[in-house]
Amino acid sequence: LLTTLYGKYCSRINTENETTERIDCVGIYGMYCLYRRLLPSHAMPDVKLHKSLWSVLPAMCPIITLTADLPFMPREFIAQYAPYDGVKGCNTTDPTALRMEATNLVRKWDTSFSSRVTRLRTDALGWLAS
Repeated sequence: LLTTLYGKYCSRINTENETTERIDCVGIYGMYCLYRRLLPSHAMPDVKLHKSLWSVLPAMCPIITLTADLPFMPREFIAQYAPYDGVKGCNTTDPTALRMEATNLVRKWDTSFSSRVTRLRTDALGWLAS
């Protein structure tokens, strides 16, 4: 269920059909952490799901604003509430490093924002002129 919902929500993020999918994904992260807490200690968690939660949404939106003062960072949340050392590349638990990684990705996108706006403005003016 989590895998299906997560895939459905992530597929709509950054499209014209996106509505509440980013916030819905926050709920998926909460359900995953609950699943991990309820999982018996001798049972292995789903490696594929953990890796997906660690990599897919954080690559599209590393910081989700829940309210004006409350950001949600998927990797930091997973590292704090459902760490899993058995998955290669998903074992960073240093919150400062995770926050810096998310912040750097957003800053990288910010640097390309003005050139994208200029290109879209030019395209719009060309469309209006035709």
